[in-house]
Amino acid sequence: MTDAPRGAAQSRNVTPRRRAGGFTLIELMVAVLVGTIVAAGIYLMYAQSAKGYRIQNQTLDALGELRTAARQVRADLRSAGYNAPVQSVVETWVIPPTGVTLTAVVVEADPDIPVAVPTANENIAPQRIRLLGDFWSQQVYTAQRVAGTEVQIEWNPAARSAGGDGDEDDFRRIFATDRMLRIEGYGVARREQIIPISSVTWNGPGELQTINLTDTVTAVGGFGSGSEISVIGYRRYRLANDVRRDTDSLKYDLIREDLDPTGAPIDGSALIVAENMVDLQVYDLCLNVTAPDPATMQQVPVQIQCFPTLADLEASGRTLDTTPANASHLLRSMTVKLAARTPYEDETVPFAPRPSVDEPLRAFELDPAVIGAARVFEMGVMTALTSIQARRQ
Repeated sequence: MTDAPRGAAQSRNVTPRRRAGGFTLIELMVAVLVGTIVAAGIYLMYAQSAKGYRIQNQTLDALGELRTAARQVRADLRSAGYNAPVQSVVETWVIPPTGVTLTAVVVEADPDIPVAVPTANENIAPQRIRLLGDFWSQQVYTAQRVAGTEVQIEWNPAARSAGGDGDEDDFRRIFATDRMLRIEGYGVARREQIIPISSVTWNGPGELQTINLTDTVTAVGGFGSGSEISVIGYRRYRLANDVRRDTDSLKYDLIREDLDPTGAPIDGSALIVAENMVDLQVYDLCLNVTAPDPATMQQVPVQIQCFPTLADLEASGRTLDTTPANASHLLRSMTVKLAARTPYEDETVPFAPRPSVDEPLRAFELDPAVIGAARVFEMGVMTALTSIQARRQ
Protein backbone atom coordinates (compact mmCIF):
# COMPACT_ATOMS: atom_id res chain seq x y z
CA MET A 1 0.00 0.00 0.00
CA THR A 2 1.38 3.26 -0.98
CA ASP A 3 1.88 5.82 1.80
CA ALA A 4 0.15 9.22 1.51
CA PRO A 5 2.37 12.12 0.62
CA ARG A 6 4.04 13.74 3.65
CA GLY A 7 2.77 17.17 2.76
CA ALA A 8 -0.80 15.97 2.72
CA ALA A 9 -0.51 14.37 6.16
CA GLN A 10 1.08 17.40 7.65
CA SER A 11 -1.59 19.68 6.28
CA ARG A 12 -4.26 17.70 8.07
CA ASN A 13 -2.51 18.11 11.42
CA VAL A 14 -2.23 21.97 11.28
CA THR A 15 -4.78 23.86 13.54
CA PRO A 16 -5.98 27.34 12.21
CA ARG A 17 -4.60 30.31 14.30
CA ARG A 18 -7.23 32.52 16.01
CA ARG A 19 -7.11 36.40 15.69
CA ALA A 20 -5.89 38.30 18.77
CA GLY A 21 -8.67 40.05 20.87
CA GLY A 22 -9.48 43.91 20.70
CA PHE A 23 -10.59 46.52 18.15
CA THR A 24 -9.00 47.32 14.91
CA LEU A 25 -7.85 50.87 14.27
CA ILE A 26 -10.84 51.51 12.02
CA GLU A 27 -13.28 50.27 14.67
CA LEU A 28 -11.63 52.46 17.29
CA MET A 29 -11.82 55.54 15.07
CA VAL A 30 -15.50 54.89 14.38
CA ALA A 31 -16.19 54.50 18.12
CA VAL A 32 -14.36 57.72 18.92
CA LEU A 33 -16.29 59.57 16.21
CA VAL A 34 -19.64 58.27 17.45
CA GLY A 35 -18.72 59.11 21.05
CA THR A 36 -17.69 62.62 20.05
CA ILE A 37 -20.98 63.17 18.23
CA VAL A 38 -22.97 61.91 21.23
CA ALA A 39 -20.94 64.04 23.68
CA ALA A 40 -21.34 67.11 21.47
CA GLY A 41 -25.09 66.52 21.31
CA ILE A 42 -25.33 66.14 25.07
CA TYR A 43 -23.28 69.31 25.60
CA LEU A 44 -25.39 71.23 23.10
CA MET A 45 -28.55 70.08 24.85
CA TYR A 46 -27.06 71.06 28.20
CA ALA A 47 -25.97 74.47 26.93
CA GLN A 48 -29.39 75.14 25.43
CA SER A 49 -31.11 73.97 28.62
CA ALA A 50 -28.81 76.07 30.82
CA LYS A 51 -29.43 79.11 28.62
CA GLY A 52 -33.17 78.53 28.65
CA TYR A 53 -33.10 78.05 32.42
CA ARG A 54 -31.10 81.28 32.88
CA ILE A 55 -33.45 83.26 30.62
CA GLN A 56 -36.47 81.78 32.38
CA ASN A 57 -35.10 82.72 35.80
CA GLN A 58 -34.28 86.26 34.69
CA THR A 59 -37.74 86.60 33.14
CA LEU A 60 -39.44 85.37 36.31
CA ASP A 61 -37.33 87.73 38.42
CA ALA A 62 -38.24 90.72 36.25
CA LEU A 63 -41.93 89.83 36.24
CA GLY A 64 -41.81 89.35 40.00
CA GLU A 65 -40.35 92.83 40.43
CA LEU A 66 -43.10 94.25 38.21
CA ARG A 67 -45.86 92.52 40.15
CA THR A 68 -44.48 93.78 43.46
CA ALA A 69 -44.21 97.33 42.12
CA ALA A 70 -47.69 97.22 40.59
CA ARG A 71 -49.28 96.01 43.83
CA GLN A 72 -47.68 98.76 45.93
CA VAL A 73 -48.33 101.58 43.45
CA ARG A 74 -51.97 100.56 43.05
CA ALA A 75 -52.55 100.48 46.82
CA ASP A 76 -51.19 103.99 47.32
CA LEU A 77 -53.00 105.39 44.27
CA ARG A 78 -56.27 104.22 45.76
CA SER A 79 -55.40 106.09 48.97
CA ALA A 80 -54.66 109.37 47.18
CA GLY A 81 -57.06 111.90 48.68
CA TYR A 82 -58.08 109.59 51.54
CA ASN A 83 -58.91 111.70 54.62
CA ALA A 84 -57.23 114.58 52.78
CA PRO A 85 -57.96 117.43 50.36
CA VAL A 86 -57.94 116.60 46.66
CA GLN A 87 -57.52 120.13 45.26
CA SER A 88 -57.53 122.89 47.85
CA VAL A 89 -58.00 125.70 45.30
CA VAL A 90 -61.41 124.48 44.16
CA GLU A 91 -62.43 123.00 47.53
CA THR A 92 -63.31 126.33 49.06
CA TRP A 93 -63.90 124.90 52.54
CA VAL A 94 -60.24 123.81 52.81
CA ILE A 95 -57.78 126.15 54.55
CA PRO A 96 -54.30 125.02 53.46
CA PRO A 97 -50.98 126.29 54.82
CA THR A 98 -50.24 129.80 53.58
CA GLY A 99 -49.08 129.85 49.97
CA VAL A 100 -49.55 126.09 49.47
CA THR A 101 -51.83 124.28 47.03
CA LEU A 102 -52.72 120.79 48.23
CA THR A 103 -53.35 118.27 45.45
CA ALA A 104 -54.00 114.54 45.66
CA VAL A 105 -52.02 113.56 42.55
CA VAL A 106 -49.06 115.17 40.83
CA VAL A 107 -47.43 113.59 37.75
CA GLU A 108 -44.37 115.17 36.19
CA ALA A 109 -41.23 114.32 34.25
CA ASP A 110 -38.36 113.44 36.55
CA PRO A 111 -35.79 116.24 36.21
CA ASP A 112 -32.96 113.93 37.31
CA ILE A 113 -33.32 111.82 34.10
CA PRO A 114 -32.87 108.44 35.82
CA VAL A 115 -31.72 106.51 32.75
CA ALA A 116 -28.51 104.49 32.44
CA VAL A 117 -26.51 105.25 29.25
CA PRO A 118 -29.02 107.86 27.98
CA THR A 119 -27.06 108.36 24.74
CA ALA A 120 -27.95 104.80 23.72
CA ASN A 121 -31.29 104.34 25.48
CA GLU A 122 -33.21 106.97 23.57
CA ASN A 123 -36.79 108.09 24.18
CA ILE A 124 -36.87 106.89 27.78
CA ALA A 125 -38.06 109.68 30.08
CA PRO A 126 -39.33 108.25 33.38
CA GLN A 127 -41.97 110.24 35.22
CA ARG A 128 -42.55 110.51 38.95
CA ILE A 129 -45.81 110.46 40.92
CA ARG A 130 -46.55 112.41 44.10
CA LEU A 131 -49.61 111.52 46.17
CA LEU A 132 -51.32 113.22 49.11
CA GLY A 133 -53.32 111.23 51.62
CA ASP A 134 -53.43 109.32 54.89
CA PHE A 135 -51.01 106.46 54.23
CA TRP A 136 -49.98 105.79 57.85
CA SER A 137 -53.09 105.24 59.97
CA GLN A 138 -56.08 105.52 57.59
CA GLN A 139 -58.18 106.43 60.59
CA VAL A 140 -60.17 109.44 61.70
CA TYR A 141 -59.63 110.53 65.33
CA THR A 142 -61.83 112.77 67.47
CA ALA A 143 -60.33 115.81 69.12
CA GLN A 144 -61.10 116.22 72.81
CA ARG A 145 -59.63 119.71 73.06
CA VAL A 146 -58.30 122.28 70.62
CA ALA A 147 -56.56 125.39 71.93
CA GLY A 148 -54.26 127.61 69.90
CA THR A 149 -51.61 125.39 68.37
CA GLU A 150 -52.46 122.32 70.46
CA VAL A 151 -54.81 119.45 69.65
CA GLN A 152 -55.47 116.74 72.20
CA ILE A 153 -56.91 113.34 71.42
CA GLU A 154 -57.72 110.15 73.29
CA TRP A 155 -55.32 107.29 72.60
CA ASN A 156 -56.01 103.68 73.45
CA PRO A 157 -52.59 102.17 74.30
CA ALA A 158 -53.71 98.62 73.51
CA ALA A 159 -52.02 96.93 70.55
CA ARG A 160 -53.52 97.70 67.16
CA SER A 161 -54.02 93.99 66.56
CA ALA A 162 -56.27 94.00 69.66
CA GLY A 163 -58.35 96.94 68.47
CA GLY A 164 -56.37 99.68 70.21
CA ASP A 165 -54.40 102.60 68.81
CA GLY A 166 -50.99 101.24 69.76
CA ASP A 167 -48.23 102.28 72.10
CA GLU A 168 -46.20 105.48 72.34
CA ASP A 169 -44.03 104.47 69.38
CA ASP A 170 -47.14 104.06 67.23
CA PHE A 171 -48.40 107.48 68.30
CA ARG A 172 -45.10 109.16 67.41
CA ARG A 173 -44.80 107.22 64.14
CA ILE A 174 -48.27 108.26 62.93
CA PHE A 175 -48.15 111.90 64.03
CA ALA A 176 -44.60 112.50 62.80
CA THR A 177 -43.25 116.04 62.53
CA ASP A 178 -42.88 115.81 58.75
CA ARG A 179 -46.63 115.45 58.22
CA MET A 180 -49.72 117.62 58.46
CA LEU A 181 -52.85 117.50 60.57
CA ARG A 182 -56.29 117.89 59.05
CA ILE A 183 -58.81 119.38 61.49
CA GLU A 184 -62.41 119.22 60.32
CA GLY A 185 -65.22 120.97 62.15
CA TYR A 186 -68.89 121.51 61.39
CA GLY A 187 -70.68 124.68 62.33
CA VAL A 188 -72.51 127.17 60.18
CA ALA A 189 -70.22 126.09 57.34
CA ARG A 190 -67.91 123.14 56.80
CA ARG A 191 -64.22 123.85 57.35
CA GLU A 192 -61.07 121.77 56.99
CA GLN A 193 -57.83 123.32 58.14
CA ILE A 194 -54.47 121.77 57.25
CA ILE A 195 -51.51 122.63 59.51
CA PRO A 196 -48.02 121.06 59.65
CA ILE A 197 -47.15 119.16 62.83
CA SER A 198 -44.27 120.66 64.81
CA SER A 199 -44.00 118.08 67.62
CA VAL A 200 -46.00 115.70 69.79
CA THR A 201 -46.19 115.16 73.54
CA TRP A 202 -46.86 111.75 75.06
CA ASN A 203 -48.63 112.31 78.39
CA GLY A 204 -48.77 108.67 79.43
CA PRO A 205 -51.26 105.80 79.11
CA GLY A 206 -54.85 106.79 79.84
CA GLU A 207 -54.13 110.50 79.32
CA LEU A 208 -54.94 112.80 76.43
CA GLN A 209 -52.05 112.95 73.98
CA THR A 210 -50.99 116.32 72.55
CA ILE A 211 -50.21 117.21 68.94
CA ASN A 212 -48.42 120.54 68.57
CA LEU A 213 -48.88 122.49 65.33
CA THR A 214 -46.92 125.21 63.57
CA ASP A 215 -49.94 127.51 63.34
CA THR A 216 -53.10 128.34 65.28
CA VAL A 217 -56.25 126.34 64.66
CA THR A 218 -59.05 128.64 63.52
CA ALA A 219 -61.49 126.31 61.81
CA VAL A 220 -63.31 125.14 64.96
CA GLY A 221 -65.49 126.77 67.56
CA GLY A 222 -65.47 126.54 71.34
CA PHE A 223 -62.96 124.07 72.71
CA GLY A 224 -62.96 122.08 69.45
CA SER A 225 -64.29 118.98 71.15
CA GLY A 226 -65.74 116.54 68.61
CA SER A 227 -63.74 117.85 65.68
CA GLU A 228 -62.46 115.12 63.36
CA ILE A 229 -58.75 114.97 62.68
CA SER A 230 -56.47 112.84 60.50
CA VAL A 231 -52.80 112.86 59.65
CA ILE A 232 -51.88 113.43 56.02
CA GLY A 233 -48.70 113.76 54.02
CA TYR A 234 -46.97 113.27 50.70
CA ARG A 235 -45.69 110.02 49.25
CA ARG A 236 -43.73 109.85 46.00
CA TYR A 237 -42.70 107.15 43.53
CA ARG A 238 -39.70 107.61 41.25
CA LEU A 239 -36.70 105.79 39.80
CA ALA A 240 -33.36 106.26 41.57
CA ASN A 241 -29.79 105.15 40.94
CA ASP A 242 -28.76 102.37 43.33
CA VAL A 243 -25.25 103.34 44.43
CA ARG A 244 -25.14 101.40 47.70
CA ARG A 245 -22.34 99.15 46.46
CA ASP A 246 -20.96 101.01 43.46
CA THR A 247 -20.99 104.76 42.80
CA ASP A 248 -20.76 104.02 39.06
CA SER A 249 -23.73 101.66 39.16
CA LEU A 250 -26.04 101.47 36.14
CA LYS A 251 -28.78 99.90 38.27
CA TYR A 252 -31.94 101.91 38.89
CA ASP A 253 -34.74 100.95 41.26
CA LEU A 254 -38.31 102.07 41.86
CA ILE A 255 -38.35 103.78 45.24
CA ARG A 256 -41.14 105.05 47.46
CA GLU A 257 -40.29 107.98 49.69
CA ASP A 258 -42.14 110.30 52.04
CA LEU A 259 -41.97 114.07 51.58
CA ASP A 260 -42.30 116.85 54.13
CA PRO A 261 -44.96 119.58 53.77
CA THR A 262 -42.61 121.58 51.50
CA GLY A 263 -42.20 118.63 49.13
CA ALA A 264 -38.62 117.79 50.14
CA PRO A 265 -37.65 114.10 50.62
CA ILE A 266 -37.45 112.95 54.24
CA ASP A 267 -34.12 111.39 55.13
CA GLY A 268 -34.34 107.68 55.77
CA SER A 269 -37.83 107.28 54.30
CA ALA A 270 -36.79 105.89 50.89
CA LEU A 271 -37.83 102.27 50.37
CA ILE A 272 -36.81 100.15 47.37
CA VAL A 273 -40.03 98.73 45.95
CA ALA A 274 -38.60 96.98 42.86
CA GLU A 275 -35.12 96.56 41.40
CA ASN A 276 -33.69 96.90 37.88
CA MET A 277 -36.44 99.25 36.73
CA VAL A 278 -35.98 101.28 33.56
CA ASP A 279 -39.20 103.24 33.03
CA LEU A 280 -42.31 104.64 34.72
CA GLN A 281 -45.00 106.25 32.59
CA VAL A 282 -48.55 107.40 33.25
CA TYR A 283 -51.15 107.16 30.50
CA ASP A 284 -54.88 106.66 29.88
CA LEU A 285 -55.83 109.41 32.31
CA CYS A 286 -59.62 109.44 32.66
CA LEU A 287 -61.42 112.50 34.08
CA ASN A 288 -64.99 113.43 34.83
CA VAL A 289 -64.97 116.71 32.95
CA THR A 290 -68.35 117.91 34.29
CA ALA A 291 -67.76 121.13 36.20
CA PRO A 292 -68.12 120.46 39.97
CA ASP A 293 -70.90 122.18 41.88
CA PRO A 294 -69.17 124.97 43.87
CA ALA A 295 -71.00 124.11 47.09
CA THR A 296 -70.90 120.31 47.09
CA MET A 297 -68.27 119.49 44.44
CA GLN A 298 -70.66 116.89 43.00
CA GLN A 299 -70.22 116.29 39.26
CA VAL A 300 -73.53 115.43 37.63
CA PRO A 301 -73.99 114.17 34.99
CA VAL A 302 -70.87 112.05 34.71
CA GLN A 303 -68.86 112.79 31.56
CA ILE A 304 -65.76 110.62 31.42
CA GLN A 305 -63.07 111.73 29.02
CA CYS A 306 -59.77 109.85 28.71
CA PHE A 307 -56.44 111.19 27.50
CA PRO A 308 -53.87 108.73 26.12
CA THR A 309 -50.85 110.54 27.59
CA LEU A 310 -49.94 113.31 29.97
CA ALA A 311 -49.06 115.47 26.99
CA ASP A 312 -52.58 114.99 25.58
CA LEU A 313 -54.05 116.01 28.93
CA GLU A 314 -51.95 119.17 29.00
CA ALA A 315 -52.92 119.94 25.41
CA SER A 316 -56.56 120.03 26.58
CA GLY A 317 -55.72 122.84 29.01
CA ARG A 318 -55.57 120.62 32.11
CA THR A 319 -52.55 119.59 34.10
CA LEU A 320 -51.38 117.39 36.95
CA ASP A 321 -48.38 119.50 37.88
CA THR A 322 -47.80 121.31 41.17
CA THR A 323 -49.50 124.56 40.11
CA PRO A 324 -52.94 125.74 41.33
CA ALA A 325 -54.34 124.57 37.97
CA ASN A 326 -53.85 120.93 38.97
CA ALA A 327 -56.92 118.87 37.97
CA SER A 328 -56.67 116.08 40.57
CA HIS A 329 -60.28 116.66 41.62
CA LEU A 330 -61.44 115.53 38.17
CA LEU A 331 -59.41 112.31 38.04
CA ARG A 332 -61.26 109.00 38.08
CA SER A 333 -58.65 106.49 36.89
CA MET A 334 -55.16 106.30 35.46
CA THR A 335 -52.76 103.66 34.24
CA VAL A 336 -49.16 103.40 35.38
CA LYS A 337 -46.83 101.49 33.05
CA LEU A 338 -43.72 100.03 34.64
CA ALA A 339 -40.74 98.49 32.85
CA ALA A 340 -38.11 96.19 34.36
CA ARG A 341 -35.00 94.69 32.75
CA THR A 342 -32.99 91.54 33.28
CA PRO A 343 -29.84 92.07 35.38
CA TYR A 344 -27.44 91.22 32.55
CA GLU A 345 -27.14 91.70 28.83
CA ASP A 346 -27.68 88.74 26.50
CA GLU A 347 -25.70 88.51 23.27
CA THR A 348 -28.72 86.96 21.52
CA VAL A 349 -30.88 90.02 22.24
CA PRO A 350 -30.48 92.62 19.50
CA PHE A 351 -30.48 96.19 20.74
CA ALA A 352 -32.46 98.87 18.96
CA PRO A 353 -33.26 102.32 20.36
CA ARG A 354 -36.85 102.97 21.34
CA PRO A 355 -38.60 104.70 18.41
CA SER A 356 -40.63 107.03 20.67
CA VAL A 357 -41.52 107.43 24.32
CA ASP A 358 -44.96 105.91 23.69
CA GLU A 359 -43.65 102.77 21.94
CA PRO A 360 -43.10 99.44 23.73
CA LEU A 361 -39.65 99.00 25.26
CA ARG A 362 -38.08 95.62 24.49
CA ALA A 363 -34.32 95.99 25.04
CA PHE A 364 -32.06 98.10 27.22
CA GLU A 365 -28.38 98.93 26.64
CA LEU A 366 -26.03 98.67 29.62
CA ASP A 367 -22.68 98.66 27.82
CA PRO A 368 -22.46 99.70 24.15
CA ALA A 369 -19.14 97.81 23.89
CA VAL A 370 -20.85 94.49 24.67
CA ILE A 371 -22.82 92.63 22.01
CA GLY A 372 -26.51 92.28 22.84
CA ALA A 373 -28.74 93.97 25.40
CA ALA A 374 -30.83 93.31 28.49
CA ARG A 375 -34.39 92.08 27.99
CA VAL A 376 -37.16 94.42 29.09
CA PHE A 377 -40.63 93.50 30.33
CA GLU A 378 -43.52 95.94 30.80
CA MET A 379 -46.68 95.88 32.91
CA GLY A 380 -49.58 98.34 32.92
CA VAL A 381 -51.58 98.94 36.12
CA MET A 382 -55.00 100.57 35.62
CA THR A 383 -56.26 101.95 38.93
CA ALA A 384 -59.57 103.54 39.84
CA LEU A 385 -58.96 106.48 42.17
CA THR A 386 -61.59 105.46 44.66
CA SER A 387 -60.73 107.96 47.40
CA ILE A 388 -60.99 110.89 45.00
CA GLN A 389 -64.26 109.53 43.65
CA ALA A 390 -65.66 109.18 47.19
CA ARG A 391 -64.78 112.79 48.00
CA ARG A 392 -66.83 113.94 45.02
CA GLN A 393 -70.02 112.23 46.23
